[in-house]
Formats: sequence, structure tokens, C-alpha cells
Amino acid sequence: MLLFESQEKKTEIIVGGEIDGKMAVIGGDIHEQILEVIKYDNTMSASQIAQTIKSSKRTVERIIKKLRDEGVIERCGPARGGYWEIKK
Repeated sequence: MLLFESQEKKTEIIVGGEIDGKMAVIGGDIHEQILEVIKYDNTMSASQIAQTIKSSKRTVERIIKKLRDEGVIERCGPARGGYWEIKK
């Protein structure tokens, strides 16, 4: 089980753990996991998302690029201080 506390929302995300009033990303397609994490906290970086879903940063970056190319998500604002917007 991996615990991650979002700095902005001060809430724990539990990956592979119990759902106890906290966000749980358990199983499912990695694309869906990334979208769920972005829905929860749209200010997370690729590194933070990778840590949350227990995947490599490079894998997350590759999937984010694919989601951006497909028009599913868009990055708004600067690299630091920006946020993700889910379009579809």
C-alpha cells in the first residue's frame, strides 16, 4: 500500500488499500488510474502521479502525452503552478 498526501488538498490517497473516505486507485487500466488521480487533484505533476499509482515517471509521461494528443486532457497555465483539465 502506498500513501500519498496531496500538498494542496491535505488528503491521503491510498493506492491498493481500503476505501475509507479517501480516494483509492485500485486496479483498472493505467489510463483510467491517471485520469482518476487528475480528477482528484488536477495540480499534480507527472512525478507525483507516478508515485501515487506506483508506476514509472516515464510511463506516466508517455500516457499523458497520448491523452493530450487524443484531446482527453489539456495542461493549463505554466509548467509550475498550472493544472490539468479533463476535456472528454
